[in-house]
Amino acid sequence: MKTVQLIHPPVHEGDTWRTSSVQTSASRGPARILLAPGALVMARNVNALGRTDAQARAATLSQLAPDMATPASECVCALSPVAGGMRTAHVIARSALDALMEQAKAHAHAPDAVIADFALLPAPEAGEAMVSERGDCLVRTATGAFACERDLLPLLLREAQAQQVDFESAAEACIRQGRHLALPDLIVAGGTTKASAPRIVPLAAAMTAFAALSILAALPWIEASQLNAATAQLRAEAQTVARKALPNAQRIINPLAQLREAGLPRARATAGLENAVTVVEGLARAPGVAIARLSFDGEAVTAHVGVPNTSLLQPMRDHIAASGLQLVETPGLSEPNNIPVELTVTAAP
Repeated sequence: MKTVQLIHPPVHEGDTWRTSSVQTSASRGPARILLAPGALVMARNVNALGRTDAQARAATLSQLAPDMATPASECVCALSPVAGGMRTAHVIARSALDALMEQAKAHAHAPDAVIADFALLPAPEAGEAMVSERGDCLVRTATGAFACERDLLPLLLREAQAQQVDFESAAEACIRQGRHLALPDLIVAGGTTKASAPRIVPLAAAMTAFAALSILAALPWIEASQLNAATAQLRAEAQTVARKALPNAQRIINPLAQLREAGLPRARATAGLENAVTVVEGLARAPGVAIARLSFDGEAVTAHVGVPNTSLLQPMRDHIAASGLQLVETPGLSEPNNIPVELTVTAAP
């Protein structure tokens, strides 16, 4: 038997780095595995073509490029072995991987493999989903995997039957049985830059905002210039929510207003949805801005973006002001060709 050490980054505020050890039947493979937060990783099932793994990774990044704001050249792609003609691709921003590795080393951990935490969940049957709480909810379906906040599960799982599993037990079983040897290892391409990336996480929204914000949950890395079509889908999905919530309404003209007039108990969430759509519309007018995170806490809509120059945010500022909302900008530490900015939008006082 061989001992494998799992390295767990903090998943809640106040948590510390920790490790756990598992005995495995596999005689080969990594001895120290760093668990990458699923919120940092894009997972897709792809038909990765190429005579070599390097060619297949390059082809996969090119195939997924339209869904990413980060250029393919700045991403790391890892692939599983071929199964049924398809491969599982895990993609992470190189700067995010580098930052994760640096943090691990700073805490005296030296991993020889990096695997997305959601990948350790057992593979479900078609129509099912394995769900585990680890900071975010980790979800693995028959066709992919992702991390999201619990409130988004009903939307993102749609008709899939969720099966709750304990993460620690699932991870231990995966390693013990040697299944980790077939999982994409993000350390294969490595990273050398020292710049860190903002944490990419799915959206947080209350019930009536679920469907209207799903487009951004499905695309964890999205360029603001791609949002024109996304905005139309946001409104179309908001209308779908309204039709389900207002079955007796003959016409849905303004879904957000009609939801409020119907006295639904989630009026604040509905108002937040409207503000979120306004933020998305504003960002759609600002090409060159990459969205890393969009959330709603019941009072404010917060967008974490990266931009080469803050002057590019001016069209978004103008749109927010014209909508009668209040905007607060909080720049972060500048990185090469990128300035992270936290945008907080609230109702005007």
